[in-house]
Amino acid sequence: MESDLVRDLVVVASSSRGGSTYLGELLRRAPGTLHLQGETNPYVDVADGEPSVLSAVLGVDIGRPAEEGDGEDVEETLVWRLQLQWPDLDLDREQILRWVRETRAEVPFAAGEPFHVRLLQRAGLNPWYYDLPEATVRAHFPHVPKPSGPPGETVHEMSPFILVRPWRRATPEELATQPVVLTTPRNSFRLPLLRRLFPNARVRVLHLTRHPAAAVNGLVDGWGHHGFFSRTVDVPLRIAGYSDRFPEWGTRWWKFDPFPGWRDWTEAPLELVCARQWAAPHEVVLADDGERHTVRFEDLVGPRRAEVLASLADWLGVPAVADLDDVELPPLMATRPPSPERWRARAGAIVPALRDAGVTELAGRLGYEL
Repeated sequence: MESDLVRDLVVVASSSRGGSTYLGELLRRAPGTLHLQGETNPYVDVADGEPSVLSAVLGVDIGRPAEEGDGEDVEETLVWRLQLQWPDLDLDREQILRWVRETRAEVPFAAGEPFHVRLLQRAGLNPWYYDLPEATVRAHFPHVPKPSGPPGETVHEMSPFILVRPWRRATPEELATQPVVLTTPRNSFRLPLLRRLFPNARVRVLHLTRHPAAAVNGLVDGWGHHGFFSRTVDVPLRIAGYSDRFPEWGTRWWKFDPFPGWRDWTEAPLELVCARQWAAPHEVVLADDGERHTVRFEDLVGPRRAEVLASLADWLGVPAVADLDDVELPPLMATRPPSPERWRARAGAIVPALRDAGVTELAGRLGYEL
């Protein structure tokens, strides 16, 4: 299997809303690195706990954005991705192929919005569940109201759904010589599994941290957003600020990553739940005795960006990473337009929650003051 060929696996470990999407997209711009097209979670879900199946599907998708043209197997990739994103609709493969081919006849397939806007229009799929700017959705889908609940009763890929891009699968030689970078926050809890799935790989952890107040504020926003539904749960949720705000589904749908011991937090206020969601992955990473390199999100997007990227390039063994200093990315998976220290508007609820959740010491270990 392709995963057996991998010799260098880099697991980006972070909390949700910690900047992993940004870092992953940035590193996809660096020649000499390999990636999945999206997060690991859908592959784990589809494999249904079978390691050999998971190893196979991960290995098949590892690659990098295609420089030009359509890349490889774009039609089959779109079939698989749409079926994954909308499992309750039972979309027919031949129907999806017709939609894709008709759309490609009108709009060239490329990374970006125009192709996907036309495809979603043709397929009648709700654009609000995709990682599209709100202005784009309102302009092209003026009669589609913004939803509030989950996209269906079954979720494999957590929305906002990714947009498929031209993609080239890795060659055996690339798998054996270039680092494979996985950037899903939930992988913080999967380190033992990933070490088993890639038995011949040197497994390294790229620990991405972010100020807890900023990350928790993003998590609170996400729990109130129409995306980020991860799973239904087998115990009733009574999370103040969420379950009472969305009684039609807020008592049974968990958002973002379920952390170890999450059942003990099903009756806590939302800010406390989010504080725990920030802390749990960092605790796991700090307890792991594997090889690790730490990057602060604030440095990655701030004045120390060039220095951080140069250090990361050395650690990865990929000189091209140092050349990413001038790369500008659009907002990704954003719940609101970015603004500096946006969390301060909610500081009265967030800071006490961080103290009550017992994360003050952990924040200090990571170099942050509340």
